[in-house]
Amino acid sequence: MKKLAGVLIGVAALMAPSAFAELKIAVINYAQAISQAEEVVEALEVLQAELQPEQDEIRGEQQALLEQREKLATDADILSDEDKQSIASEIDSRTFDLEQQVERFNRNLQRRQQEIQQRMIPKAQAVVADLVAIEGYDFVMERTTLVHVNAKHDITRKVTEKLNEKR
Repeated sequence: MKKLAGVLIGVAALMAPSAFAELKIAVINYAQAISQAEEVVEALEVLQAELQPEQDEIRGEQQALLEQREKLATDADILSDEDKQSIASEIDSRTFDLEQQVERFNRNLQRRQQEIQQRMIPKAQAVVADLVAIEGYDFVMERTTLVHVNAKHDITRKVTEKLNEKR
């Protein structure tokens, strides 16, 4: 994508100044446009609500482990070495299990968030195509590949608004 932007800028630089002045250029940050679309925001809220019980379970286990560690620390003087070792081993096992559960939860969360956003890409591309046809843009470039952009060329908000209208 960076190579394409470089080629476009090079071609534009070679064009006559009057022809260059007539070019209509737009920039979009697809990730931002999609993440701010109402459909995505609502879907992420539903996902959060769906995953809340598992998140609460994880927090509960974290709290229980913290309490178990504190109890071991406070009771260390009265526990036998064998009991301390047994409790420490149990804490280690529960910690490992919790880490595995957190990793699975995070992978699932990321995968589901990505699925939600991926469903919006064709819709966002269709909105950009409509804007190109309506506004007559000669170039539309991804914002993340550019160092500086005048805000007047950024159509990200327009795309988000159109996505919200098409719901």
